[in-house]
Amino acid sequence: MNEEKLIKSFNLLVLDDDSKNTFIKYYKVRGYGIYKTIYDAILSINGNNSIEYKVFSDFIRYDKSIRDELYKYLAMYEEVLVNNICENYKYIGKCLIENSSIDCILKNNLIIADKSRYDMELFSNVRLTLGGLFILNNKLNSKQHLSKEQKNILDLRNMVMHHKFLLIDITKDITKENLEDRKKCITNLIKSFLDEIPKDYNDSLLEFFGKINTKTKSPITIDL
Repeated sequence: MNEEKLIKSFNLLVLDDDSKNTFIKYYKVRGYGIYKTIYDAILSINGNNSIEYKVFSDFIRYDKSIRDELYKYLAMYEEVLVNNICENYKYIGKCLIENSSIDCILKNNLIIADKSRYDMELFSNVRLTLGGLFILNNKLNSKQHLSKEQKNILDLRNMVMHHKFLLIDITKDITKENLEDRKKCITNLIKSFLDEIPKDYNDSLLEFFGKINTKTKSPITIDL
Protein backbone atom coordinates (compact mmCIF):
# COMPACT_ATOMS: atom_id res chain seq x y z
CA MET A 1 0.00 0.00 0.00
CA ASN A 2 1.19 3.51 -0.82
CA GLU A 3 2.57 5.15 2.35
CA GLU A 4 0.38 8.26 2.09
CA LYS A 5 -2.72 6.16 1.50
CA LEU A 6 -1.76 3.96 4.43
CA ILE A 7 -1.50 6.92 6.78
CA LYS A 8 -4.76 8.44 5.54
CA SER A 9 -6.58 5.12 5.96
CA PHE A 10 -6.02 5.35 9.73
CA ASN A 11 -7.23 8.96 9.94
CA LEU A 12 -4.66 9.93 12.56
CA LEU A 13 -4.47 13.54 13.68
CA VAL A 14 -1.38 15.70 14.25
CA LEU A 15 1.15 13.79 12.17
CA ASP A 16 4.25 15.83 11.46
CA ASP A 17 7.01 14.49 9.21
CA ASP A 18 8.83 12.80 12.11
CA SER A 19 5.65 11.09 13.25
CA LYS A 20 4.88 9.91 9.73
CA ASN A 21 8.36 8.42 9.39
CA THR A 22 8.00 6.67 12.75
CA PHE A 23 4.55 5.39 11.80
CA ILE A 24 5.86 3.87 8.56
CA LYS A 25 9.04 2.52 10.20
CA TYR A 26 7.16 0.50 12.81
CA TYR A 27 4.39 -0.42 10.41
CA LYS A 28 7.02 -2.39 8.50
CA VAL A 29 7.82 -4.25 11.73
CA ARG A 30 4.37 -4.74 13.25
CA GLY A 31 2.25 -4.95 10.11
CA TYR A 32 -1.26 -3.91 9.18
CA GLY A 33 -2.94 -6.42 11.52
CA ILE A 34 -1.53 -4.90 14.71
CA TYR A 35 -2.05 -1.33 13.55
CA LYS A 36 -5.67 -1.98 12.51
CA THR A 37 -6.45 -3.84 15.75
CA ILE A 38 -5.09 -1.00 17.88
CA TYR A 39 -6.86 1.62 15.78
CA ASP A 40 -10.21 -0.17 16.09
CA ALA A 41 -9.69 -0.64 19.83
CA ILE A 42 -9.11 3.07 20.41
CA LEU A 43 -12.12 3.98 18.26
CA SER A 44 -14.31 1.65 20.31
CA ILE A 45 -13.15 3.37 23.50
CA ASN A 46 -13.24 6.98 22.33
CA GLY A 47 -16.17 6.71 19.98
CA ASN A 48 -14.54 9.14 17.53
CA ASN A 49 -13.86 8.89 13.82
CA SER A 50 -10.27 10.01 14.19
CA ILE A 51 -7.46 9.52 16.71
CA GLU A 52 -4.61 11.73 17.81
CA TYR A 53 -1.37 10.12 16.67
CA LYS A 54 0.18 10.28 20.15
CA VAL A 55 -2.74 8.34 21.62
CA PHE A 56 -2.21 5.66 18.97
CA SER A 57 1.56 5.46 19.45
CA ASP A 58 1.36 5.64 23.25
CA PHE A 59 -1.06 2.71 23.29
CA ILE A 60 1.52 0.59 21.46
CA ARG A 61 4.42 1.82 23.62
CA TYR A 62 2.47 1.36 26.85
CA ASP A 63 1.65 -2.27 26.13
CA LYS A 64 5.21 -3.06 25.05
CA SER A 65 6.70 -1.29 28.08
CA ILE A 66 4.53 -3.39 30.40
CA ARG A 67 5.55 -6.61 28.66
CA ASP A 68 9.24 -5.67 28.78
CA GLU A 69 9.06 -4.80 32.48
CA LEU A 70 7.10 -7.92 33.42
CA TYR A 71 9.59 -10.04 31.49
CA LYS A 72 12.37 -8.89 33.83
CA TYR A 73 10.34 -9.52 36.96
CA LEU A 74 9.16 -12.94 35.82
CA ALA A 75 12.76 -13.96 35.10
CA MET A 76 13.72 -12.74 38.57
CA TYR A 77 10.86 -14.70 40.11
CA GLU A 78 12.08 -17.95 38.55
CA GLU A 79 15.50 -17.26 40.08
CA VAL A 80 13.87 -16.75 43.48
CA LEU A 81 12.09 -20.11 43.25
CA VAL A 82 15.30 -21.92 42.23
CA ASN A 83 17.28 -20.26 45.01
CA ASN A 84 14.68 -21.19 47.63
CA ILE A 85 15.10 -24.84 46.69
CA CYS A 86 18.90 -24.67 46.63
CA GLU A 87 18.98 -23.09 50.07
CA ASN A 88 16.89 -25.84 51.64
CA TYR A 89 17.69 -29.06 49.78
CA LYS A 90 20.68 -31.02 48.58
CA TYR A 91 20.73 -32.89 45.27
CA ILE A 92 22.52 -36.25 45.33
CA GLY A 93 21.67 -37.36 41.79
CA LYS A 94 23.51 -36.74 38.54
CA CYS A 95 20.87 -36.32 35.82
CA LEU A 96 19.31 -33.02 34.82
CA ILE A 97 16.29 -31.94 36.85
CA GLU A 98 13.54 -31.54 34.25
CA ASN A 99 9.74 -31.38 34.37
CA SER A 100 9.41 -35.04 33.43
CA SER A 101 11.74 -36.21 36.21
CA ILE A 102 10.26 -34.35 39.20
CA ASP A 103 8.73 -37.43 40.86
CA CYS A 104 11.96 -39.41 40.48
CA ILE A 105 13.99 -36.51 41.89
CA LEU A 106 11.73 -36.22 44.92
CA LYS A 107 11.82 -39.95 45.60
CA ASN A 108 15.52 -40.67 45.23
CA ASN A 109 17.76 -37.66 44.78
CA LEU A 110 16.65 -34.71 46.92
CA ILE A 111 17.26 -34.47 50.66
CA ILE A 112 16.86 -31.74 53.25
CA ALA A 113 20.16 -29.91 53.50
CA ASP A 114 22.14 -27.91 55.99
CA LYS A 115 20.67 -24.44 55.42
CA SER A 116 24.06 -22.84 55.87
CA ARG A 117 25.22 -24.34 52.56
CA TYR A 118 23.85 -23.39 49.15
CA ASP A 119 23.74 -26.46 46.91
CA MET A 120 25.53 -25.59 43.66
CA GLU A 121 25.02 -29.15 42.39
CA LEU A 122 21.28 -28.65 42.54
CA PHE A 123 21.54 -25.17 41.01
CA SER A 124 23.60 -26.36 38.03
CA ASN A 125 21.21 -29.21 37.21
CA VAL A 126 17.84 -27.44 37.37
CA ARG A 127 16.15 -27.20 33.96
CA LEU A 128 12.58 -26.66 35.13
CA THR A 129 10.05 -24.34 33.53
CA LEU A 130 8.13 -21.97 35.80
CA GLY A 131 5.31 -24.52 35.91
CA GLY A 132 7.80 -27.22 36.87
CA LEU A 133 9.21 -25.03 39.64
CA PHE A 134 5.69 -24.52 40.99
CA ILE A 135 5.03 -28.27 40.95
CA LEU A 136 8.34 -29.09 42.65
CA ASN A 137 7.91 -26.41 45.32
CA ASN A 138 4.33 -27.51 45.97
CA LYS A 139 5.27 -31.16 46.33
CA LEU A 140 8.11 -30.27 48.67
CA ASN A 141 5.47 -28.52 50.79
CA SER A 142 2.93 -31.37 50.49
CA LYS A 143 0.65 -29.48 48.09
CA GLN A 144 -0.80 -31.47 45.21
CA HIS A 145 -2.31 -28.79 43.00
CA LEU A 146 -1.39 -25.40 41.64
CA SER A 147 -3.00 -22.50 43.47
CA LYS A 148 -5.17 -19.94 41.69
CA GLU A 149 -2.31 -17.44 42.03
CA GLN A 150 0.17 -19.84 40.45
CA LYS A 151 -2.17 -20.52 37.53
CA ASN A 152 -2.61 -16.77 37.03
CA ILE A 153 1.15 -16.23 37.05
CA LEU A 154 1.62 -18.98 34.47
CA ASP A 155 -1.01 -17.35 32.23
CA LEU A 156 0.76 -14.01 32.59
CA ARG A 157 4.14 -15.57 31.94
CA ASN A 158 2.93 -17.24 28.74
CA MET A 159 1.46 -13.99 27.43
CA VAL A 160 4.62 -12.03 28.18
CA MET A 161 7.14 -14.63 27.01
CA HIS A 162 5.22 -15.17 23.75
CA HIS A 163 4.97 -11.41 23.17
CA LYS A 164 1.18 -11.38 23.15
CA PHE A 165 -0.50 -7.98 23.21
CA LEU A 166 -1.72 -7.61 26.79
CA LEU A 167 -4.39 -4.93 26.57
CA ILE A 168 -6.27 -6.49 23.64
CA ASP A 169 -7.42 -10.08 23.20
CA ILE A 170 -7.08 -10.45 19.44
CA THR A 171 -9.14 -13.66 19.50
CA LYS A 172 -12.29 -11.68 20.37
CA ASP A 173 -14.27 -8.93 18.69
CA ILE A 174 -12.93 -5.45 19.33
CA THR A 175 -15.65 -3.94 21.51
CA LYS A 176 -15.54 -1.64 24.52
CA GLU A 177 -16.96 -4.40 26.70
CA ASN A 178 -14.34 -6.95 25.60
CA LEU A 179 -11.55 -4.43 26.14
CA GLU A 180 -12.81 -3.73 29.66
CA ASP A 181 -12.96 -7.47 30.36
CA ARG A 182 -9.43 -7.87 29.06
CA LYS A 183 -8.18 -5.07 31.30
CA LYS A 184 -9.78 -6.72 34.34
CA CYS A 185 -8.22 -10.06 33.38
CA ILE A 186 -4.69 -8.67 32.97
CA THR A 187 -5.02 -6.59 36.15
CA ASN A 188 -5.97 -9.72 38.13
CA LEU A 189 -3.05 -11.69 36.68
CA ILE A 190 -0.59 -8.95 37.63
CA LYS A 191 -2.08 -8.66 41.13
CA SER A 192 -1.57 -12.40 41.63
CA PHE A 193 2.05 -11.96 40.60
CA LEU A 194 2.51 -9.01 42.96
CA ASP A 195 1.18 -11.12 45.83
CA GLU A 196 3.86 -13.77 45.27
CA ILE A 197 7.06 -11.79 44.67
CA PRO A 198 9.34 -10.35 47.41
CA LYS A 199 8.17 -7.05 48.87
CA ASP A 200 11.03 -4.98 47.43
CA TYR A 201 10.16 -6.17 43.93
CA ASN A 202 6.46 -5.70 44.61
CA ASP A 203 7.11 -2.07 45.58
CA SER A 204 9.32 -1.34 42.57
CA LEU A 205 6.84 -2.89 40.11
CA LEU A 206 4.02 -0.82 41.59
CA GLU A 207 6.24 2.24 41.28
CA PHE A 208 6.82 1.42 37.61
CA PHE A 209 3.08 1.33 36.91
CA GLY A 210 2.55 4.55 38.84
CA LYS A 211 5.15 6.38 36.77
CA ILE A 212 4.20 5.01 33.36
CA ASN A 213 0.49 5.72 33.95
CA THR A 214 1.18 9.40 34.55
CA LYS A 215 3.19 9.77 31.34
CA THR A 216 1.10 7.91 28.79
CA LYS A 217 -1.88 8.98 26.68
CA SER A 218 -2.91 5.36 26.19
CA PRO A 219 -6.71 5.14 26.57
CA ILE A 220 -6.28 1.94 28.60
CA THR A 221 -4.00 1.71 31.63
CA ILE A 222 -3.48 -0.92 34.30
CA ASP A 223 -4.42 0.51 37.70
CA LEU A 224 -3.08 -1.48 40.62
